[in-house]
Amino acid sequence: MADQLAERMRNRKFSLYTIFKKVNLDGDDDSLNMDEFKRIITFMKNSADLKIVEILFQMVDEDSSGLISLEEFKRFFGVEEIEDMKVFNEKNNTWLKALLVEIELGVLSSGKSAQYIFSFEKQEMPLKDFRDRLKRIGFKEDKHPNFEEQFLSIISHDKKKGVIDLTKFQYLLEQHKSMSPN
Repeated sequence: MADQLAERMRNRKFSLYTIFKKVNLDGDDDSLNMDEFKRIITFMKNSADLKIVEILFQMVDEDSSGLISLEEFKRFFGVEEIEDMKVFNEKNNTWLKALLVEIELGVLSSGKSAQYIFSFEKQEMPLKDFRDRLKRIGFKEDKHPNFEEQFLSIISHDKKKGVIDLTKFQYLLEQHKSMSPN
C-alpha cells in the first residue's frame, strides 16, 4: 500500500518540490517532520491510512532521523532540482524580474489565476500554446529582448523540443513573488 501511495504521488501533476517548500512550516527549509509530511498527503488529496503514511515516511527517511531532508525527498520521489533557478542570484537579472512583473500584472488584470491561465497541473505545454496564453493576458514579447534566448531556455523542457516545462515556470513565479515586497 505504501508503494502504491508513493507511486501516485510521483505521478501527480503537482510540483512535489513546490509542495515540499509550502508545507514546511517550522522554518526549517531543508527537512519535513511527520506532521508536515501528512500535509503533503492531504494537499494532494490522497486519502491514506495513518499507518501507511507512517510506513511511507520511514521509506523516505533513509537515515531514520525522524525528518525527511530535501535530498531524501528528491531522491525518493524523483524530484530534480531546477538548476536554472539560480538565475535569481545573478547580478544582471533585472530583465527577468521585469518580465515576471509584466506576466504577473497581466494575470492580475485578467481576473483569473495563473493556475487557470497556464494550467500548471499539466506540467508541460507546447511553446505555441504558452505564447498564445501570454498574448491573451497582454504580454508583449518584443518588449523583452531576453525573452527568446534566455527566458525560454530557462523554462523549456529538458528533453522535449518546443515544450515549456510548467513546473519550472511556476517555480520562477513563486520565487519571484517570495522575493518581492508585499
